[in-house]
Amino acid sequence: MTNAFINIGLFLIEVVFSLFTYAVLLRFFLQWVKADFYNPFCQLIIRITSPLLKPLRRVIPGFFGLDFAAILLAYVVIFLQLILVQMLVDKSFYITWAVIWVVAFIKLILNVIWLYIILIVIRSIASWFSHASYNPILLALHQLTEPLLRKARQIIPRTQSGIDFSPTLVLLILICIQIFISSIFSM
Repeated sequence: MTNAFINIGLFLIEVVFSLFTYAVLLRFFLQWVKADFYNPFCQLIIRITSPLLKPLRRVIPGFFGLDFAAILLAYVVIFLQLILVQMLVDKSFYITWAVIWVVAFIKLILNVIWLYIILIVIRSIASWFSHASYNPILLALHQLTEPLLRKARQIIPRTQSGIDFSPTLVLLILICIQIFISSIFSM
């Protein structure tokens, strides 16, 4: 019975902390690509992340158009998630803090990669169905993924039939990087 409650706790921690981490990372990347912040989807991300991000921005300024407060917040959320998981799983909680700091950093990188994999897959599938309709989420997806896809199109141009293989190339590269990082650090 206790094991069931621990599993439910682990699930809830994973869902809540991961969703918030992805929202913070989306906010970072939306700002980085200079997305339209009047977009309703962007406004939702701003509302979700602002309560914790605004106070942090007073202490940590942005540099070169990058919001380092958002990256730090995402890192801290992952760090807290790892601590809570460790407390639930291991009652003695004997793990060095240095290990948690490193694992949180690696998990942050893997979350960024996974976020872009999801965004590119959603954008690719959505391109099959809606060509002329305005959808704020799809517009934000386009703004988020276009910098990577544009670079890939320089390597693989569109075919004469209009098929764009740049998402496939970017997905292959991102998945290879994810496998490489996960293999090195056994995650």
